[in-house]
Amino acid sequence: MSNLGRQPLQVVEFDVDFCQKSFGVGLEPEAAPDHSYAQGNIIAAADLDRTDNLFWACDLTFPDTYQDGVIWELGGNAIGAYCGLTSGSLLFRAGAGGSLPRTGAAVVNADPSDYLGKSGTLFGEINVDTNSVALWFLDADGQFYSVGSNTASGVFSTWAGTDDGAVGAVNNSVTVGQSVADWPSTIDTIRFYEVTSFTPSATGCPAVLGTDSERKCFNTYATCPVPGSFSPGTLTLRFSKNQNGLPKGETIFPALRSVSTNPTRITLGAVDERLGSLGKRARVEVNLMDFTYHDRLTDKYQAERVSGAAQASGVGYDPAARGTFFGKLRARWPYYYGRQLRVKNGYVGDDISAMPTRHYIITEWEGPDASGNVRITAQDPLKLADKDLSQCPAPSNGVLSGEIAEGLETFALRPVGVGAEYSASGYASIGSEVVRYTRSGDTVTLTARGVDGTEAASHGEGDTFQQAYHCENSRVYDVVRQLLRDFAGVPDSFLAYAEWKTELDEWLASARLTRTIAKPEAVKDLLGQIADLGIIFWWDEIAQQVRLRPNRPVGLNETVPNLSDDISVIAGSLSTENLDDHRLTQVWFYHGTLSATGDDEDAENYKRSFVAYFREGETENSYRQKRIKKIFMPWLGPNGSDATATAVASRLLNRYKQTPQRISFTADIKDKDDLEVASLVEMQTRVVQDVTGLSDPTQMQVTQSEEVSPGNRLNVVVQTYRYAGRYGYITENTRPDYASSSSAQKAKGIYIVDGSTLEFGDGTGPYLMF
Repeated sequence: MSNLGRQPLQVVEFDVDFCQKSFGVGLEPEAAPDHSYAQGNIIAAADLDRTDNLFWACDLTFPDTYQDGVIWELGGNAIGAYCGLTSGSLLFRAGAGGSLPRTGAAVVNADPSDYLGKSGTLFGEINVDTNSVALWFLDADGQFYSVGSNTASGVFSTWAGTDDGAVGAVNNSVTVGQSVADWPSTIDTIRFYEVTSFTPSATGCPAVLGTDSERKCFNTYATCPVPGSFSPGTLTLRFSKNQNGLPKGETIFPALRSVSTNPTRITLGAVDERLGSLGKRARVEVNLMDFTYHDRLTDKYQAERVSGAAQASGVGYDPAARGTFFGKLRARWPYYYGRQLRVKNGYVGDDISAMPTRHYIITEWEGPDASGNVRITAQDPLKLADKDLSQCPAPSNGVLSGEIAEGLETFALRPVGVGAEYSASGYASIGSEVVRYTRSGDTVTLTARGVDGTEAASHGEGDTFQQAYHCENSRVYDVVRQLLRDFAGVPDSFLAYAEWKTELDEWLASARLTRTIAKPEAVKDLLGQIADLGIIFWWDEIAQQVRLRPNRPVGLNETVPNLSDDISVIAGSLSTENLDDHRLTQVWFYHGTLSATGDDEDAENYKRSFVAYFREGETENSYRQKRIKKIFMPWLGPNGSDATATAVASRLLNRYKQTPQRISFTADIKDKDDLEVASLVEMQTRVVQDVTGLSDPTQMQVTQSEEVSPGNRLNVVVQTYRYAGRYGYITENTRPDYASSSSAQKAKGIYIVDGSTLEFGDGTGPYLMF
């Protein structure tokens, strides 16, 4: 439907991490325990109804290393219940007490390694109705484990005999085959509940008012009294300007003052030094006004704050009379960095969930100040690759425990346990030397010294053993995904991997990456080097995808839209600029690294080079100027790649050997799909003319596109994109000659033309091989 006369609506929303657990609920029955015992106490069989269901909770500490020991036992070798460490397992059983397996015995037999050295509460259930047992553990950090459950192969109507038992020791006999050793650590208390049925809830929080906390949490990590139990969900907060027609039934705070954006601007080959190899990141600044608020949406326990039930003191208060919305939110949620922020543009009456949405991550928060102003800044997720946020490889913490010579040494790392940070085998650096190694625990064995052009040397106690990043003959798209996902923390769902693969397999198939990165380097810098292979990276704010595009001509099955002054450009909005500082006459490409720890930006650290020339551009009758671009490429390994060097340098020069033109204009929203960032277009405009004065249709690429008025107009910047000629693929040998080929075959294949005429029989010129 037409949007003419409709009132624009802009909504900003972001997600607050919001715990899904309920404070102090669901871990034990609400009623008081029927019986409680301490370590060393006798458990009288007569105290318990051993023909009914039982739930128990035991506060204890597991030994640091495995040792046999009884947690509790009751009954004996005929019918009995037993829980403890025995024969390398954490075992809980009830019913028939003979040797296992045994009909009528339900048994949980679990690996205890996850629990050793930890304190917490062990929970157990004996269910006579279902002839089953179950076991759970909640550690002191709030981590909840389901240890296991089991149903007996037969029926047990009684789960323990008449012999009295004990806590942390054996009183009489125990079920057959179980350890009788005393518990090797501590048990504080064990509580028995004779209930029909109870299962501890993983959604319950173990915190208790007056012991763990003076008040219930605000369901954020910063206010969580037991951080290990935090179970993140999200609470979406929405803001708009104060206007009529906001949707009913939804909470949208009318606190939005303004939204300003700086859109993505792409670049190729770092010819624009101001933008670098990765271009300019998209950025949005949101300005809001603070206000008082009763906390009903943002606080699960708001009513209990008023009554006093949420405070250990029992004294209530009115949240609306305390502080302000953003002041309280900032205190409760200091960990906003990297969380999603979305800007939605539409019209009053639109379904908010279906409105066009741009996606960013929060990077800065200022305010509220004395006047109540709040400013939130967000950028696209490629911001996560910046040098102050992510590095590859990650810094290592292990150091040599003693001196090593220049041979294939075996040594220990310290501190104890640091070996778990390292892979079981791989590449590492010690000082300026790269080595290969294998590892078991904290013990490292060097299997190769002086690797990748480095020199073997002796090293001293305390020298850092740095895990290195290594790839060999890897596809570009695989390495890029590793860097963004594994080192920069960009969610895999944000990476348009399938599209990357299609693009690069077709247009940069020869490029294989081989490299050892010996010391931590900024992911942004590493991606910038890969971009110098002729790749553009950008964030698609609408699709939530990191996209890439190689420097290439229009594809065979790709349709390029035609734009013109009369149809596509808003009258009076067009301007043009000659980019003389982007023009090139030479591209120098260095490859084949001598040393993995040498300077990536030093020509002396490379043994191969290729120079692409446009000599005519330097002559007296032409530009009379040399314009040189140097590319240092450490990603092609010690041998380099002449094919890749030639292709990348030649393509970059071909694109920039003539002064590129930049055209800026405002377009109608109807052309939005044709004017997405990195799209190729053919533009016919009066500001680009041929020698006769006619408008010259020109290939251009969109470098910036910004929606400036919701649903109405776009600010667009395009740049000349010269790939003149016709390109094709090497064809199969069985294909007929040019004259007998179909139009489709001629469009896709490459045919050899007569060298003297440089024309085919239909008057067309030669093909170009890309």
